[in-house]
Amino acid sequence: LNMLNELQSLSETLEQMSQYSQTTYAASLIGKEIVASSDGTLLAQGEVTGMEVSGSDVYLIVDDNYIPLEYVTQVTQTAAESE
Repeated sequence: LNMLNELQSLSETLEQMSQYSQTTYAASLIGKEIVASSDGTLLAQGEVTGMEVSGSDVYLIVDDNYIPLEYVTQVTQTAAESE
């Protein structure tokens, strides 16, 4: 029973670390240009202006649209960053 509790605790810790990593990554994308797609369909393309966390889901804000982080397929610098 103790081993089961330790495994459950480890699982919760890994989930928290994953959430923190995703949040940190999403924050680092603010000001960058992204392309997001799902099953070959373009969902968004443009500059990330913000992010939001809702439960365990992380969203990027692009042109006032909330795009799930897992749909990002490309990240590039904005023209201002590359100068």
